[in-house]
Amino acid sequence: MTCIVGVVDKGKVYMGADSAGVGGLDLRVRKDPKVFKNGPFLIGCTSSFRMIQLLQYSFKAPRHDKSLSEDKYMATKFIDAVRECFSGGGFCKKQKRS
Repeated sequence: MTCIVGVVDKGKVYMGADSAGVGGLDLRVRKDPKVFKNGPFLIGCTSSFRMIQLLQYSFKAPRHDKSLSEDKYMATKFIDAVRECFSGGGFCKKQKRS
């Protein structure tokens, strides 16, 4: 289980996370961060370390057109770019649901 914490104090954002990598009953302390900056974004991640690497090193966030609300930008342009990054990095694939 991963723990990621975010705190806002006097207009500043602080984030932190544990350093555990767990598989079954095996726990290893990892050097790669689960919280990092990418452009103007502070990102905290859990799950796949491959996903985290792609978000940290390959992902380029699209410019935020100010005519879009932050919510709409994140739900559309940002997530679309994340999915494209994951697909290009071999992390995600589409599956047909029945």
